[in-house]
Amino acid sequence: MSIQILQKQYRNQYLAAFIVQLTAFIFGIVIGFTGPNLELFKSVNSPLKNGKIITEEEESWISSLSAFGAIGFVLIFGWISERFGRKVAILLIGIPQTLSWIFMALADDVLLIYISRLLSGVAGAGCFFVVPVYVAEISDKRIRGTLCASFSVICNIGIFLEFIIAEYTHFATAAIFIALVSIAFVVGFLFMPESPQYLISKRKYDEAEVAFKFLRGQKPTEQLVDNHLDDFNSLRQISKDNETSQSQLKIFRQHISNPGTIKGILIAIVVAQFPVMSGCFVLITFNQGIFKAADVSVLSIFWSSLAFAFIQIIAALCTAKYVDRVGRRKILIGSSFSTAICLAIFGAYMFLKTRSSVDLTSVSWIALVSLLIQVFVSSVGIIPVPNFYAPEILDQKVRGLVISVCSWWSWIEGFFIINLYPSVSESFGIDSVILFFAVTSCFCGFFTIFFLPETKGRNLEDIAKSIGKSDGDNNNNNNNDDKAVQVS
Repeated sequence: MSIQILQKQYRNQYLAAFIVQLTAFIFGIVIGFTGPNLELFKSVNSPLKNGKIITEEEESWISSLSAFGAIGFVLIFGWISERFGRKVAILLIGIPQTLSWIFMALADDVLLIYISRLLSGVAGAGCFFVVPVYVAEISDKRIRGTLCASFSVICNIGIFLEFIIAEYTHFATAAIFIALVSIAFVVGFLFMPESPQYLISKRKYDEAEVAFKFLRGQKPTEQLVDNHLDDFNSLRQISKDNETSQSQLKIFRQHISNPGTIKGILIAIVVAQFPVMSGCFVLITFNQGIFKAADVSVLSIFWSSLAFAFIQIIAALCTAKYVDRVGRRKILIGSSFSTAICLAIFGAYMFLKTRSSVDLTSVSWIALVSLLIQVFVSSVGIIPVPNFYAPEILDQKVRGLVISVCSWWSWIEGFFIINLYPSVSESFGIDSVILFFAVTSCFCGFFTIFFLPETKGRNLEDIAKSIGKSDGDNNNNNNNDDKAVQVS
């Protein structure tokens, strides 16, 4: 990857991806905030006014309001990105993102924390929808997987740093620093280009060529070299028959009758739910509480959580390095079933610990090891890959609308899962929740085996066209070991 960064044709693509994915870093801070700070707010050392200790209901709302804030704005960001462009939509992320951390810096009661979490969710709506689409559209097919997977790397670095910040720094001080990072993102992204594919879809060919040249390391006055010219002409072919004057909804209705389009939409909808099905929302949001309940004696709760976050970074780096070599499909299959096995082991441990008289003190390491392996294998595939797999398989004419709807539904699921977890785990036990996610992770593996095609090294338009073709047609595009089983 370092060699690719040094190559002139890729350098600006990495730069643009890094700047735009600062939003992922900041949202990683948002995700990581609840793990250590919820335990702080519930303790006698609570930093809130008059040492207030939050209730279980307040804990649920602090945990879930970021997801709730995203629900109402995913479709709005989707509309903005299609109407005014990816760049405008991404720049708008900076407004609620910066305000959320200003409110957090001023927070001395639960209400201000609520407002901060809501605003961070609004920013997250744009971050998780528009940013992956933008990165997928600006990337050369040879590094697209790596750049898209780096979204998870940067997000996980944010989670990791938040655990350290929460341990050694007052959350208000940290909030000021994060607000400054958000401002730096806005300033930096002002100098980045619009997505060439979006500009082409609006028939702004001259602007698209300038943006494309910048991203491929060429000056605006230079002629496109042969391989770049072929790629640019391929992008132009995508929108040749696209009626851009019509609304996305009207275009969607015109193309929904295409069997390949319908199949791509259905696959994208299911794949977009993979991270939710893996249980990642619960495990990341309540990680310190879960470690505390497991009574892990090998490491302290802080070091267990730090190891949890650090492993996520290593896993995301592995994804970035190997996703364009191994392929999306193989990684998803291995990750899904491995996640299911680890969750089943941890669920069984919690079942014995909470529902039997068996003394598990001497084997408490099993809980820690199973969770750490689980977070590695899930962070390699089932969590990050769907973020860019779904945009890859959809026709450009319906991509924006479908991804925005998928994101909207995922945030709804995330809100209810996070909000209900404290009461559900109290009523039915942590083991029941964990074993449920083991079953759903297993479903993800089987769905990948039977329905998902491989997308590595293929142009977006070729992927979209191949969805819904017969086995014979797909054999022309994929090796047998990379092709999904077709089920009639």
